[in-house]
Amino acid sequence: MSRSTKHYLDYFDKVKMTGRKINWNWAALLPAVFFYRRMFAIGISVLGVGRLLDKLLSLLFERVPLAGWEDTVDLTVTILFIVLCMGYTDYMYLQHANHKVLKGKLRGGVSPIALGIWVFLLIAGVCLLALKLPPL
Repeated sequence: MSRSTKHYLDYFDKVKMTGRKINWNWAALLPAVFFYRRMFAIGISVLGVGRLLDKLLSLLFERVPLAGWEDTVDLTVTILFIVLCMGYTDYMYLQHANHKVLKGKLRGGVSPIALGIWVFLLIAGVCLLALKLPPL
């Protein structure tokens, strides 16, 4: 049994016994973990909610100037959202796995191709961002 399989089985047992849903998952630092685990709808939702939070904060800052605190508030909200995702990713995976079992879909649990596409898009995005930034 692999280390990750043991991790998830232990976590699933702990949730059944205690009902505690929060478990730290470093892989969730990037939303790629959702695509790697074939949780495409959750991954797209997380990206959408992140984008929505960004737009809502932009609208808020247009209407309520915070005297230079905009970047701090934006960063704080982003970090809180990432921490929330990191804390609940394992529980979302448990729900996803249970749903697959109930529907009889027991095909593999990971998608290296989706992870590769995600990494490519991330690198391409960083490169495009670097091209738009003014030189120091």
